[in-house]
Amino acid sequence: MEFEYRYHGSSAVDSSARSTHMSFAPDTKREPTYFRGELQQSLEFREAISALNAVVVSDMTGFFRWAGLEAVEKLGCGESSAA
Repeated sequence: MEFEYRYHGSSAVDSSARSTHMSFAPDTKREPTYFRGELQQSLEFREAISALNAVVVSDMTGFFRWAGLEAVEKLGCGESSAA
């Protein structure tokens, strides 16, 4: 299986004592992804998206811990685990 990628620029993370900035370069060969329509089970959809958000935030928090960065609070993407 072969994949062709073409990125518009480079992804980057810039960190200072006051903030962290993350930017992601999109794959210009990938078709846009979107959703349009009515949901019959809107509560279930909301709960599924909330669960997905929790997984993403957990992964990001773990990454920052692994990388030695204490930027989770600065990014506002999760609670601190200073327990």
